[in-house]
Amino acid sequence: MPTNYYYYYYYYYYYYYYYYYYYYYYYYYYYYYYYYYYYYYTTTTTTTTTTTTTTTTTTTTTLLLLLLLLLLLLLLLLLLLLLLLLLLLLLLLLLLLLLLLLLLLLLLLLLLLLLLLLLLLLLLLLLLLLLLLLLLLLLLLLLLLLLLLLLLLLLLLLLLLLLLLLLLLLQLLLLLLLLLLLPLLLLLLLLLLLLLLLLLLLLYYYYYYYYYYYYYYYSYYYYYYYYYYYYFYYYYFYYFYYYNYYYYYYYY
Repeated sequence: MPTNYYYYYYYYYYYYYYYYYYYYYYYYYYYYYYYYYYYYYTTTTTTTTTTTTTTTTTTTTTLLLLLLLLLLLLLLLLLLLLLLLLLLLLLLLLLLLLLLLLLLLLLLLLLLLLLLLLLLLLLLLLLLLLLLLLLLLLLLLLLLLLLLLLLLLLLLLLLLLLLLLLLLLLQLLLLLLLLLLLPLLLLLLLLLLLLLLLLLLLLYYYYYYYYYYYYYYYSYYYYYYYYYYYYFYYYYFYYFYYYNYYYYYYYY
C-alpha cells in the first residue's frame, strides 16, 4: 500500500507540472507571436504614417514592450520556482525511494536472518533427531545384546541340564553295571580271599620249614662245633699232659 500511494502521488504531481509547464509555454509562445505580429504591423504602418503618429506609436510600443518584458520576467521567475519545486519534489521522491530501498534492504536482511535462524533451527532439529536416532539405535543394540545374553544363559542352562541328565544317566548305568557286576565282584573277592589264604599258608609253611631247617642246621653245626671243640680241648689237654709228663720225666 505505501508504495502504490507514493507512486500515484508522484504520477499526479508530474502530470500537473507537465500541464502547467505546457500551459505557460503556450502562453509565452502566443504573446511572443502577438508581439512579433504587432511589432511588424506597427513598423509597416509607421512607414506610411506621419512623424507625429510615429512618435506616439513608438512610445506605446515601448510601453508594451516593457510590459511584455515584465511579464516574461515574471513567467521566468515562476518557471524557476516551479523548477525548484520540481527539483525539491524529485529530491524528496529520491529520498523516499532511498528510504524505501533501505527499508527493503532491512527487510531483506531481516528475512535473511530469519531464514538463517530457521536453517539453524532446522539443523539443530536434525541434529537432535540424529542424536535421538543414535540413542534409539544404541538402545536397540543394548536390547539385542541383552537378548543374546539371555539366550546364551538359556543355552548354558540347557547344556547344564543336559549334562546333569547325562550324569544321572551315567550314574544309573554305573549302578546297573554295579548291580550286574556285584556277583562277579563277590566271586572275585572270594577268589582274592582264597588266594590270600593260600599265600598265608604258603608263607606259614615256608616260614615254618625255613625255621625248622635253620634250627636243625644250626643245632647240627652247634653240636658239631661243640664236639670238635671238646675233642680239641681234650686232645690238647692230653698232649699237654703227656708233654709235661715226658718233660718232667726226662729232666728229673
